[in-house]
Amino acid sequence: MKVLSERLDRIDNEEELAENQKNEKEYAEAEAKTARTEYSKSRGPRTKGVLFRRLPDGSLVNADLTEEQLQKREAKKLARMKKIQEKMEKREKKKLQAKLKKKEKKDKYISSESSEEMNEIDEQESNNASRSKKKTYTPAPPPPVSAWKAGKFVATLDHLNFLYYLGC
Repeated sequence: MKVLSERLDRIDNEEELAENQKNEKEYAEAEAKTARTEYSKSRGPRTKGVLFRRLPDGSLVNADLTEEQLQKREAKKLARMKKIQEKMEKREKKKLQAKLKKKEKKDKYISSESSEEMNEIDEQESNNASRSKKKTYTPAPPPPVSAWKAGKFVATLDHLNFLYYLGC
């Protein structure tokens, strides 16, 4: 009997503890909610009501940014654009140099060798040009009999006839 009463007391204590924890959790949540509502009342609007503004040159910018931040962004954009422009100029220079080298080779062959070699160079360039052209897509012709119409049986008969022909 003593053991039973102790167990009942433990169960009652556990239930009371669980209930107390539940009440404390609800109380903490209610406090947090009231704190959030008070904070949202006191903090004011997140923006001034204007998200973007138009600069004198007509571009849109974020209204939250200061003039210094705007200048830094513009400087970064200009630097990026200059870098891209320099790369493009380098590529163009390389292409021009390659064309000049080809012309020099042609001129050397013209001055020192016969016109046959000149023709060979022209043929090589025309071959390179034809290789670089995109080929058009030409689909394969359809089979004489559709596999859907012929079905599995026809294919099996053809296979058997082939085996018979081989003598298997």
